[in-house]
Amino acid sequence: MLRSQRYSIQLSNYTIIAGLLLLLYSCNRLESVEDSPDANKHLEVDSSNISENSSIKIVEEIKDSLNVGNPGKFKINIIKYDIYNDQYILVKFYQKQDEWHLKNEYHFNTQSTDSLNLVFMDYNNDGYNDISFTSVTAARGANEVRRLFVVDKKTDQLISIRNSEEYPNLSYNASLNCISAYAFYGGSTSYFLKIKGDSLKKIADVTLFDGLTISTYSENGDQTEIYRDTSVRRSNDIFESFEVNDVLRQIKKH
Repeated sequence: MLRSQRYSIQLSNYTIIAGLLLLLYSCNRLESVEDSPDANKHLEVDSSNISENSSIKIVEEIKDSLNVGNPGKFKINIIKYDIYNDQYILVKFYQKQDEWHLKNEYHFNTQSTDSLNLVFMDYNNDGYNDISFTSVTAARGANEVRRLFVVDKKTDQLISIRNSEEYPNLSYNASLNCISAYAFYGGSTSYFLKIKGDSLKKIADVTLFDGLTISTYSENGDQTEIYRDTSVRRSNDIFESFEVNDVLRQIKKH
């Protein structure tokens, strides 16, 4: 009887240890998968198996081969789907050879309740159309937060710009050959950005809050304040004159 009790206790201990090890493995596995651009491999999501899986529901799907990158040579497939009340976005990027070949893909969670509102735009002036879509529902309606992806002409890969969601209202600024972003709050800040690898690097900004401040930024991110006037009140005319006359000259030095 005593031997049986000891065996039962040992078996219970082994069961607990095995359970803890399995939980630890699962947590590590989940963390490593979610940080990867190919994170959807842990859940092979496609329009075909989504329709077969009752727990997964397509919220929105976009396919395009006429506007992304070099038209006709690349294809994008974006699926926004819901699984157990959590929403995810899957982005698949293809290149046309003899057939469509998958080049790379991204998979991430989204908190946005808005439509994707996909935009094709050449954000880095290399002749290839890049893409951006709404990925976060902003607290302020005037701040549209988008996730930016650029088509790399050297590698024919789709590059996710990691910090694009930090800069609302993204657009390409042709006069400055950079990306502009505008954040509205009690005041407003206009950012001027360059794409470096998979990130946006700030090269200048103009802030209208308790006056007007213009700053530029070095390659290392060091800030230099080039103008400040605390008497300035918010005015589109004043902002435009400073953008053209001061910021443009500073930015073109970079």
